[in-house]
Amino acid sequence: TIGANGNEFTISENSAVAGEIFIRNKQSNKDMVFNVNDGGTNTEVFRVSGTNSSVQMNTDKKIAFRDENTYVHSDATDELDMLAGQSIDLRAATINLKASTDTNTVVQVTGKIKADGSFILYDGAVDEFKIYQGQAASSQDDDYIIKNVNSNEDIIFEANKAGSAVEVMRVQGSTAALMMKDTNMLMLGNTTNYVHNTGTKLNIVSTRASGGGTVKLGKVVAGVAIESTHKVEVEADEFNVYVPDAKISSNTDEKPVLTLESSYNDLESSAKLELSKDRGTPNFVHDVLGEIVATGNTPGVDYASVVFEAKGVTGGIEIGAIYFETAGTNLPGDQKNRLMDINGSDTNTVTIQGDLDVSGAITMNGADFTAPITSNPRGAQTLGTSNKEWADLHLYDNNSSDADLNTDTEITFGDGSDDLVLTHDPVNAGLTFNAGKKIQFRNANTYILNPSGSADTLTLVAPILHMDASGTSKGVVINAGTHGVDLNTTGEVNIASVKDAVSAVVVSATHGGIDIIAAGAGIAAGDDIDITATGSSVNISSSEDAVDAVTILSSGGGIDISATGADVAAGDDIDITATLSSVIIT
Repeated sequence: TIGANGNEFTISENSAVAGEIFIRNKQSNKDMVFNVNDGGTNTEVFRVSGTNSSVQMNTDKKIAFRDENTYVHSDATDELDMLAGQSIDLRAATINLKASTDTNTVVQVTGKIKADGSFILYDGAVDEFKIYQGQAASSQDDDYIIKNVNSNEDIIFEANKAGSAVEVMRVQGSTAALMMKDTNMLMLGNTTNYVHNTGTKLNIVSTRASGGGTVKLGKVVAGVAIESTHKVEVEADEFNVYVPDAKISSNTDEKPVLTLESSYNDLESSAKLELSKDRGTPNFVHDVLGEIVATGNTPGVDYASVVFEAKGVTGGIEIGAIYFETAGTNLPGDQKNRLMDINGSDTNTVTIQGDLDVSGAITMNGADFTAPITSNPRGAQTLGTSNKEWADLHLYDNNSSDADLNTDTEITFGDGSDDLVLTHDPVNAGLTFNAGKKIQFRNANTYILNPSGSADTLTLVAPILHMDASGTSKGVVINAGTHGVDLNTTGEVNIASVKDAVSAVVVSATHGGIDIIAAGAGIAAGDDIDITATGSSVNISSSEDAVDAVTILSSGGGIDISATGADVAAGDDIDITATLSSVIIT
């Protein structure tokens, strides 16, 4: 016991608990002060305050644990510091950090803050915001969850922009979605690659400022399907691409394919590729509205293209045209390599500036040609076939536009040398062959010929030549005018008739004589002229009133007039009668 009255400071045993010691300052509101000699200076370390029944460290004095590097102290008024060389563990079922005068408790951490379990913000007894591990630590699951526990409430991310708190984005509880605020950007890698919203549009942007400028959707690894994007789908009422140069390409050996597909169950519905040009004013005549172009690796060369133009633009009579252009046509420059067009050169017409080579069939409801129709290869093709013949062939007369400027229509057979030409002569209403050409029948030995150099001669040639008019009522009429008829042969000439009539064979001359002559160097004895009537008479008569009206003359041999044979009977006489004249036999 220490003190003026012997009872101010006491150390005594607790009578209620054996071995327990009381150290007491019995003076009301007085402290127990603990001092040390710190380097020769009497220094207060701490005191047990009687005023508020607490232990109070003096100024910045420390409560150290194990060594001087682990302690608790106050570095300034109203400040408590806890320091440790390695770590500070606060363990309890619940650890509360509260400010004594401000309901908005502020915890300041210089360095790192770690939570083994969950980090929870709460209001009263209700947890409202958590950061915690997805599974127990023993599960080896390192996923963490950031969660607003309140139903349909958001997690908002704000930034200090130019001194003002600005919302950047939020995780929206009602939709379970990440929502950027207004037109804020979601940047990827740098400030030139971003996704953002501008009113009614979502923009995916990569600019060239940092050497990029490419937006890529999907990935293809050749031969590795599991690492490749199978399909990219875009669904919208309208799909617009605002670029000066759009490409669909492939970095594999596959051929890139653009397919426009419609599955709508309607007769009028189909996939549609629309090329549109709206200059803001009415289109012009020959205004190019669209173009499909095929290029290679030669700069500036369009190997093939389909060009769509406006040909008529006046309201109510709009006319469109399609042109097919190919490089290397050698067409005149004003035709722009346009080998074919539809409705371009002429309305309702397909116009081909070059040749048309068709390996299959063509079905047409009429055709107009402005150039020759040819065969490729030469001489290989036909007009019509054995079971698909042409009905009629109409050829035009007075054709002054053909290659030889001949005004008559011609059909030519040949290869350009020694051709056979069949020509229509409209003046004389006939068909003619060129000189020396033949009309053959069955073989080369039977033909009709106009010999070269003999324009007025027609030759009929055959090993056997028949002139048969038995099926007519008029027979065969040969009229040679004043030039005569010559029958020349190295064999016999037989004129025969099976007609049972008095005049079965008639040889007559209405204006001149008839000569039957066997003469010439080859005539020999026995080459007679025999006039024989078997079973009938031979009558030689003349109505000429002349001395020698009928003359039978032999200048080098005899003349036999005989009536002999088994059928000759009495009365079958040879009568030579001269009425009012003489009969002279020399």
